[in-house]
Amino acid sequence: MSLNILITGITGFMGKFLTERYLKNGHVVYGNTYDETEIPPKNHPNLHLFPCDIRKELEVEGLVHESNPDIIFHLAAQSYPTKSWEDPITTLETNVNGTIHLFSSIMKKNLDPKVLVACSSAEYGHTAINENRSLREEDPLLPVHPYGLSKVNQDLISEQYFKKYGIKVYRARIFNTIGPGKKDDFVGDVSKQISEIKKSGKQAIIKVGNLETKRDMTDVRDQISALIALVENGTEGEAYNVCSGTSYQMGELLKKMITYSGLEIKFEKDPNKIRKIDEPLILGDPSKIREKCSWNQVYSIEKTLQDAINFW
Repeated sequence: MSLNILITGITGFMGKFLTERYLKNGHVVYGNTYDETEIPPKNHPNLHLFPCDIRKELEVEGLVHESNPDIIFHLAAQSYPTKSWEDPITTLETNVNGTIHLFSSIMKKNLDPKVLVACSSAEYGHTAINENRSLREEDPLLPVHPYGLSKVNQDLISEQYFKKYGIKVYRARIFNTIGPGKKDDFVGDVSKQISEIKKSGKQAIIKVGNLETKRDMTDVRDQISALIALVENGTEGEAYNVCSGTSYQMGELLKKMITYSGLEIKFEKDPNKIRKIDEPLILGDPSKIREKCSWNQVYSIEKTLQDAINFW
């Protein structure tokens, strides 16, 4: 049976892969566009895009009305911690108010879709710093920046709309997502620099940030499978870590990518790439989503890094 799938933030990194997965399986996909350049395959007959600023309630109502969704993946967000310090108001308006607008629109239209809300590992914050272990869903949410704070608000508001109004909410606390085409993160930044060096044939130095931090990373293609498994098999109202359960040190990943490039590349630290507040370890426990939703990873870290380099 064909489903109507609404993806907010459809033009973002995860939205692109999620769109392709559902179109391939014969479903109808709707999404909003907002000042983005990475647009999914616009000419597909089952893809329908509408201009919509998630911060504007009437525009969100229109998007929900047009799509009449069976499933909503709420991915739209201001997702950069550094930018959240520069513009905390826009971060909160987008991530918190945008989520409220979505729930309000569902209720006004008297709809009953499943709603997956893309929350974040950034919610754990100080817990990650203090505990130095894999994080579980019941751990305290103690964010260290406005982005993390906005995601805590989004997460808990989603839970309240489930408890008070019965909206079928699934809260996905997504850890670091990497893969081919990702921009503005460590793997994406380094892989693009390596590709540029290979194409130019010239010696160059890669600029990097903190190489000591460790992050739980998962290929975007596995993350998409996890989100779909969650709305199909998860329990309404509950939170799930979406992660690999393995931490990777940035310095180790850098060495792997240089090795895969087949080049002799030097690197140096760039102060502009180092955050003032940065958790030394972010590691999640994926036991719940694996056991309850029958999800497992397919892509190895080696395959992901090679694909990331080759993308450019």
